[in-house]
Amino acid sequence: MTGWISFLAIPIVGLASYLLEADQFSTLAHASWRGWFGILYSAIGSSIVAYSLWYALLKKYNVNLIMPYSLLTPVLAVIMGVMVLGDSMNRFKVIGALLVIIGTAISVVNLRNLRMHARFPRLSRLRKSR
Repeated sequence: MTGWISFLAIPIVGLASYLLEADQFSTLAHASWRGWFGILYSAIGSSIVAYSLWYALLKKYNVNLIMPYSLLTPVLAVIMGVMVLGDSMNRFKVIGALLVIIGTAISVVNLRNLRMHARFPRLSRLRKSR
């Protein structure tokens, strides 16, 4: 479904670009390798590969186990921006990232299961050996 939405967006975005922007054809003709690499990365890396991995995980695991990890996307984007693009890192970004990571951890960790393992560590080992 996501692939079709992306595919059908091409003519709509192309028409909007034609009507609302100026000089886009000469800009496209004179684009550097970095511009083309950005387009290829967006099309292949972040769309085809990422969604293929995402749907492969969804086939294997329940949605409620996988979905909370998608909340980490903005944190990873900030980290990649700092590492690759040289963006600045300030305390607000760090605090925001920590809040997202803690919130994701709270939603992922099964507290009932942790309590049971803490009370009965021997019982959890017996279950694993079966």
